[in-house]
Formats: sequence, C-alpha cells, structure tokens
Amino acid sequence: MAVFTHLTAHNVEEILTNYKIGSLKEFEGILQGQSNSNYKVETNQDTYILTLYDNITHPEFIPYFIPLMNHLASHGIPCPQVVPDLEGNLFQIFNETIYTLVTFMPGQLTDTITPQKCFEIGKALAQFHKAGTDYPEERDNDLSLAGWQHFFETCKDQCDELKTDLQTLIQKELNFLQQNWPKKLPQGAIHADLFPDNVFWQKEKLSGIIDFHFACTDFFAFDLAICMNAWCFKNGEIWQENYAKQLLAGYQSVRPLEENERIILPVLCRGAAMRFLTSRLYNWFKFANNPHMQPKNPLGILPRLDHFQKITTFEELEDIAS
Repeated sequence: MAVFTHLTAHNVEEILTNYKIGSLKEFEGILQGQSNSNYKVETNQDTYILTLYDNITHPEFIPYFIPLMNHLASHGIPCPQVVPDLEGNLFQIFNETIYTLVTFMPGQLTDTITPQKCFEIGKALAQFHKAGTDYPEERDNDLSLAGWQHFFETCKDQCDELKTDLQTLIQKELNFLQQNWPKKLPQGAIHADLFPDNVFWQKEKLSGIIDFHFACTDFFAFDLAICMNAWCFKNGEIWQENYAKQLLAGYQSVRPLEENERIILPVLCRGAAMRFLTSRLYNWFKFANNPHMQPKNPLGILPRLDHFQKITTFEELEDIAS
C-alpha cells in the first residue's frame, strides 16, 4: 500500500456521498507498500480502506479480483469485503481513477515467522482454494511462463550489471521450466502473492488476507509454491525445514494434494522463484530513477531458486530431516 494520489477531506466526503456508510470522522494515508493509493477512512458508523488504483498495470483485471473478495468472504475467508455503492457497483471512478471501498481488517503485519504461523498460512490457503473453486469468473495468469520470459527479454542485457552470468543462469532456468511445466493440474482462483506483507495477524492467529491485485486462475499447487518461497526462508535466504513441514501440513489438513501435484511441486517452487526474480529484475531497471518507487532487489530471490534447484521430490520438501 502507498499514497500516490493525495486526497483532501472534501475529496473523501465527495466519494462517501456514493455510499450509505455514514459521515466522515477522519482519514489518513497508508504509506506502506509500492503501488496504488490507500487511505484509512473512519465514519460515524465504521472503519474502511479506500484504494485508488492509480498505478495498476492492468485495470481490466479489476472486475475479476474485486468480486472475488466478496465471494471468498461469503465462504468464511478472512479478507476485506468490497462495499457496494448506492447503485450496487463494487468500484467507482474519481478523477479518472478507479477506486474501491472495503471493510477494515483487524490485526497487524508480522515481523516474526513461526512454524505455527506457517501452519495457519497453509490452512488458510487451502480454504481459499476450496472457496474459490466455484467462483464463476476466470482470468489467465499473465505472470506465468510467458510473463517471466517477457520480463527477462526487456532487461536481459542489463542482468550482468547486477551479477556476473545472471543472464545465463536465468535463461537456462527458463528453458528448464518451459520443458517441465505441467499442462494440467487442479486449478481455480488463486491469490498469487501471499507474502507476509499481505497477511494480518492477531497474535498467532491469522486475521486477514489482503491485496488481491495478482489474483487469477491457475494451478492451486503453484499458489502453494509461491507461499513456500515467501514463508519458508529465514531472512529470505536460509531454508527452514520446520516452516515448510508445517505449511504443507496446514494446507493438507484442509485439501490433501493429489499425487500429480506432489510430484510436480518442486518444479512449481522453482517457477515461483523465477516469477519473482524476473518481475523484480524488470522493476529494478524500469523504476531505478523513480523517486516514488522502491523496487526490491531481485538478487534476494537467488538463494531460494538455488535451494529449489537441488530439490527433486515432494518428500524432500516435506521431510523435516531433509
């Protein structure tokens, strides 16, 4: 979350006239994050989050992920509910920018990952997948194989400025993934970006899942692989076997993996690492001179990719003694 579009109290009051949620008491910008503008808005009835999608790359995806939040919430998933306006619309336009108003989620971001939290994440992810199975809308994942190749092509000649032979390393890995990526697995709505900065906690209990901008239709096991990249490395570098064991146990307590998912999961973990390596590489060079953006260093993903390249079986991912 961040603030790129600055609103006045009058602007917020004007927006609130489209809703039946009371009158404005106070509001403040939320500075954390890297895209879009977010405000905490308190009325005399409740507290909400106002998001203006001023930096969204594909606004055409909004009709997919905005209703998805309400679909998931109706199935008991702890995520924001989008507030409909007076005419029943889930999103509106203010000064040519699409915006939404959603319910405020309780809790805090965590700065400490524990095995118990990994179990909770796995369990919540599986519940998300089961709840999204009957979501009627579909959206292709533009951040899959073709997307990674596109990111790489735009900046491959600059790769070695960051690390010697990085271009060769990425091209070799992309070739491997192209040859080994599965064609058919159980799929449906996935979050696709369930990193620690998109999850709220109340002590050890997961209280909210946010940021659905990358949500799409893809393999459930790929979403699990993304979580393993996000949650199972200390400081983003050191593999934590007990974290992985608990994350997988939490997931399978709700939705046991099918055999074909178990077999291919190590490859999907490599793909998830490549998804974030190439996208961060792209952002690193594209926004290098943009004072409003702080791209994450893509080299931080390399220890994760290196680890998963050494894994060949599901048992190695799951076994705490591996």
